[in-house]
Amino acid sequence: MNPESSASEEMELKEPTFVKSVSFELLGERSVQQDARGQKFFSSPEGQTEVYVIADGHGKEGGRVAQAAVNNLLPMEASGSDVRVFIREQFRLTAELLQAEASGTTASMVVKRRNQVTIGYVGD
Repeated sequence: MNPESSASEEMELKEPTFVKSVSFELLGERSVQQDARGQKFFSSPEGQTEVYVIADGHGKEGGRVAQAAVNNLLPMEASGSDVRVFIREQFRLTAELLQAEASGTTASMVVKRRNQVTIGYVGD
């Protein structure tokens, strides 16, 4: 991937790719984690679509902001032929809805449709 390109990248998968489930343990002394995740699967005229979102909140209300970001980033439907436009629009709508002071979140979204994976993300 080109580091100077936009935050939305595409990869063409030549063969099926399988990701193993990975376990991890929390590091540090945190009593509360501010992470959230979600996924949805859709059938549409464009093909089977899978949407995955993960967010890592920070600040006093970071956990709430991360969960709200995941809830808003996961779409009610996944239609349209341009996945990059779809991802940008989901992030734009979510940013308009989330107005938290002194708190925020990072968020990553992966959309898989047929044999194509597109990734979008925002940082702190």
